[in-house]
Amino acid sequence: MILAAFFILGIGLCAAENQHKLEETNPSTTYKNTLTAVQKTENLHLLWYSLDLSRWLEECLISKFLNKTDHGAKRTLETNAMVTEILPGSPLQQSKANVTVHVHERNPYPYITLHVDGGEIESLWTEQRDLLFATPNCFVLQALIKEKRKLSCVVWGLGNSGKKCLEYAKRNCESGEKVDLKKCEDHPKKGNKRQA
Repeated sequence: MILAAFFILGIGLCAAENQHKLEETNPSTTYKNTLTAVQKTENLHLLWYSLDLSRWLEECLISKFLNKTDHGAKRTLETNAMVTEILPGSPLQQSKANVTVHVHERNPYPYITLHVDGGEIESLWTEQRDLLFATPNCFVLQALIKEKRKLSCVVWGLGNSGKKCLEYAKRNCESGEKVDLKKCEDHPKKGNKRQA
């Protein structure tokens, strides 16, 4: 019986060793900062994503503010790639949906849910997503969980901001790529820099 207990304990320790441990963050601060970012009237952009998400993501994604709610905001979620000509039925077809973003407070990680108010979006965005880190200008969302590996993540934020969120994602998430906002319409201009 004691041998069985040691065996189970050993398996548990090995499993825990193989899981990636995230940097600790304050859930209350992450919640408040995400709520602040989501309720800003400026556009939020997809700033960074884990490379394994590329088959599900458009690189140029933008979220425009519509109005504030008690626990989030009503915003758009749309593609904004620079395209000179779009043929009907083309995969480059621009898409747009109106969504209600709801930020939920919870330990150890607050989370976000999106409710589609009009239009269609990928199911990747409508599922509950944990918030791993945030500043008042950006936030890091967990996109996929993989056993024994780092999480797949996305970083959203105000254009030309999000330095701390990008650094957090690079240290804690699967390897990724920063979005070149110059390839997107409505990209922020150079003189408009925010670093937090």
